Amino acid sequence: MEPLVIAYIIVGSVLRIVGIFVSIDFFIRKKEIKFIYFIIAWNCYFLAEIAVLFFLSSFLNTFFGSLGMIFNTAGLLTYYIEIKVKSIMEIIGIVITIIFCLFYFLGEEIASNVGVIIFLITFVILIMTPLLRYSNFKKQIGKSIVWYYGFIINSLVFLPISFIITANGSIFDVYYLKNEIFINIYFCGIINSQLLMLIFLIHIEYNHSSYLNSKLIDNYSHDLGNILQSIQLSFEFFSQNLPSGEYDSEVFTLATQKFKDATDLLKKIRKLETN
Repeated sequence: MEPLVIAYIIVGSVLRIVGIFVSIDFFIRKKEIKFIYFIIAWNCYFLAEIAVLFFLSSFLNTFFGSLGMIFNTAGLLTYYIEIKVKSIMEIIGIVITIIFCLFYFLGEEIASNVGVIIFLITFVILIMTPLLRYSNFKKQIGKSIVWYYGFIINSLVFLPISFIITANGSIFDVYYLKNEIFINIYFCGIINSQLLMLIFLIHIEYNHSSYLNSKLIDNYSHDLGNILQSIQLSFEFFSQNLPSGEYDSEVFTLATQKFKDATDLLKKIRKLETN
């Protein structure tokens, strides 16, 4: 294995470790299942690199790579589609069973090729599903869609090139390339894809949180406004129809003050909504 290839593998591994810690940080603060998917995905990507660097295993490389893509896709889709954990676990169980059965009965090469096919199918799902639900997808992720387009463009350019480079052998042969131009093109494509995906995940989380906060503020301000309007009408009714001796003036004054405080709070909420 060429030193340049090893250097790229190390850089890719460091990038995956960054992805792991970013996902862990989000999970600690948000406590949402999608970040568990991302943590597992980045760990799988990392193990795929380790499998090449230390074990020289094409089977483990494609196996962990395909699992990582499935978990990564599941995490991204949960931003705008409800996905049951049970469904994801069933898919993972089926994939693991298929790949290991092929490995045991038909050999490492066939199992590795099937792993690549599963990776590519999942990648197509990752790209196509948001486009099929484009309006909802764009509303949920906001300006992060720029990074999504960047990821797609880089991947669509990189995949044909990678197939051309590996046309005379298996995908695993790229780790033993001697041509530095091919090495740089192939591994830069992989690292760019991973980097764009990491940036996209960070952006989509912050934009999605902003979208939810804006939606929450809008709902609260609307509901609170309706409540205050009802209270105001009640005050006006009682003040106009009850004799002054039939209600406690101090209580009425206190209630009026609280109503004013609530109105001021509503103005502050609506001010946040416009910012």
